[in-house]
Amino acid sequence: MREDQRSGTLSPAEEKAIQEELRQSGASCPRCRAAFRTTPIPPRGDVAYVRTRVLVECDRCGLRAALDLK
Repeated sequence: MREDQRSGTLSPAEEKAIQEELRQSGASCPRCRAAFRTTPIPPRGDVAYVRTRVLVECDRCGLRAALDLK
């Protein structure tokens, strides 16, 4: 297993694939293919720009990431 897989860091390709899947429907973990649990991240009031973000979590392998949905 690569170091970034052990640490839970997503590669740019994994991040892009998850973002695309989330725009289409639900996403699954690129490492174990289990369905992600998704939680919207509300925008912060102290930031001038607004981003649509979501937290994705895999209950099977423990992968977690906060992603922008551009």
